[in-house]
Amino acid sequence: MNFSIVIPSYNGASKLPVLLETIICNDLSNGEIIVVLDGSTDNSETLLKKTTFKNLVILNQPNSGRANARNAGAKIAKGHIIFFIDDDMGLKPDSIKEHLSHHKQHPGSILIGKVTLDLTKLNKDFDFYILNLLYKWETNSKSKTLIDLNSFKFTTQHLSIPKNIFDLLGGFDNRLTDAEDYDLGMRALMLKVPIYYDPDIVAFHHDFPTCEKYIKRQIEYKRSHIELELLEKQYSHNLFPSLRKPSLLRRAVSSIFTGRNWINSVDNEKLMMIPKKIRYKLYSEIIYAHTLKGMGMI
Repeated sequence: MNFSIVIPSYNGASKLPVLLETIICNDLSNGEIIVVLDGSTDNSETLLKKTTFKNLVILNQPNSGRANARNAGAKIAKGHIIFFIDDDMGLKPDSIKEHLSHHKQHPGSILIGKVTLDLTKLNKDFDFYILNLLYKWETNSKSKTLIDLNSFKFTTQHLSIPKNIFDLLGGFDNRLTDAEDYDLGMRALMLKVPIYYDPDIVAFHHDFPTCEKYIKRQIEYKRSHIELELLEKQYSHNLFPSLRKPSLLRRAVSSIFTGRNWINSVDNEKLMMIPKKIRYKLYSEIIYAHTLKGMGMI
């Protein structure tokens, strides 16, 4: 078996059918799909058992987080290449073929594909704001790039890695509830494992966050970097230090935007009369202010 697709999922019954439909449009003759139900309490398992794909493995486990779920899937994977993708994604019909082609050309490397939004499903202004952030993440990555510390991009939402390299790295750190991809990427760089980013291999998000959910995610991510420090993780370089308390003046300005009404105004699109450029800067300020508040810094 050439490859194993590992999908961690928590209560993803509403999302998994879209992903599986796009995966099955790929050539799966030499592959398997492993869905790790990480403490799911919805009807995900019932839904998955109805699929006709013969090489589908369903792994049930108590809720333990993404790192543990991915490791559990990788542990039972039979493929030489492990393809990680999140349950709220969708693939193009040739995505897996392109990943496998890369590994033939660059054995022993990691490949990260582009993650964007399904443009046909954008309907909220905040969706376009998120898309704008993703475009910024794409800066200077117009073609396949060999990642280094100056161009570090690493996400396990859409990534493929040889199983022997994954094992060499020791997989994800099960102690981490977030930033497990950052940790894996930094350890790969330290061991001089080549990491490539290819913007031409695309996966689409089809589950878009509200401003409220996005802020919650930012707080979780910032806390995860504190967790990295508490675990005394040692990297050759630390590219994303945890959020530090800003100056008194900066906190005073940010406190203006910490009211719940600001989040509601974004999610209910009540700021649309403001020009886009200024409006998006305001969105960023609201997110930053509420992140500070969630971290207990305001």
